[in-house]
Amino acid sequence: VSYCTGFSTPQSEPSIGFTSPHFMITCGERTYFGPDINHFSEFNNGIIRTYICDESDYTIRPTVKLLGFFAEGACSAFESAVYDAMYCKTEVHPKPSVMPSSIALPTLTPTLTTEPTLMPIAPPDNILTLNTTFNGYLRTYGVMFDVKALTDVTILTFDFNARPVNEAEIEVYTKEGTHMELLPTGKPNMRAKRNPEDWTLICKTTMPIQGKRHPNTIPMDTVIPVSVKANDIQAFYITFVTDTLMKTWPSKSDGLDYGDLLGADDNLEIFVGLGNFYYFSDRVFIPRSFNGNIHYSNGLTSVDWKDLGVAPYPRRFNDKHLTRQKKPKPKTCTQDDVEKCTPKSPWKKGGKNNKGNNAP
Repeated sequence: VSYCTGFSTPQSEPSIGFTSPHFMITCGERTYFGPDINHFSEFNNGIIRTYICDESDYTIRPTVKLLGFFAEGACSAFESAVYDAMYCKTEVHPKPSVMPSSIALPTLTPTLTTEPTLMPIAPPDNILTLNTTFNGYLRTYGVMFDVKALTDVTILTFDFNARPVNEAEIEVYTKEGTHMELLPTGKPNMRAKRNPEDWTLICKTTMPIQGKRHPNTIPMDTVIPVSVKANDIQAFYITFVTDTLMKTWPSKSDGLDYGDLLGADDNLEIFVGLGNFYYFSDRVFIPRSFNGNIHYSNGLTSVDWKDLGVAPYPRRFNDKHLTRQKKPKPKTCTQDDVEKCTPKSPWKKGGKNNKGNNAP
């Protein structure tokens, strides 16, 4: 019997190196299992559109399931395998040996702390993925964007594109509605201030970053699920804390502007957003496309992220990269001090200096 063993979260061990996310991808009748999320999307013209998997029929959309994190080459024998969600299911006896009334269930009372309160919830079986691209090259601390639910969905976690480092601290925020502020004309206000008090922290974690154009998945057990009802808009802000590691794409290269549709499937839409400095800085870069994937499930969860998450905390440090330095004001002199603070000219009366030359 052939098998490969992996992990539910990213790992880095000397014996196996970095583990990478492995996906089960279906495209019509074709299937693939492995780390290449663009397996069915690499066409002859060199342009990758991860939401298209069949060059002959653009109406066929791929479905992607994140199955786990495995060492490089450990599962190469299973590339043509088909995922069976019921394979490990065991038959439940119709009569339980212990009556439900005799089981003591723990009472979980969410409390607001400096970090999100994570509930012991098993990930759903039907994990779906909305793909964008991984071709970004512009670095920033974080990226802010909107999604719109076409059906009831629950956002579970994200993949992102970033510069490789051994370890980095990441935070994820969310808010109901759009992150954009509209002018009376209906166009987005490029100079709008983002109020941190409007946002809720749903993830704060540290993880290894495996490099650009590689899906770096935020561990699902570190993210509070966010339910979004059909036709509602939800904003997300994914940011690094201490460095400009996030990779984004200048959307205008694709003819897209701030707020334009970036990608979609049957359940979810994602829109072009902005890049900015940590955290909720007024130094923004518009437009910027999120480089990554959104993992979600159909339906709503009973977890209320507004109760389990926490409000953003004040800025923890004042870094020269995060705040604009004010230019010093020019010195002003009174009539009595004018000789002290006025630079002496090398020129004498008559246009000559001490050496008698015509130039200083």
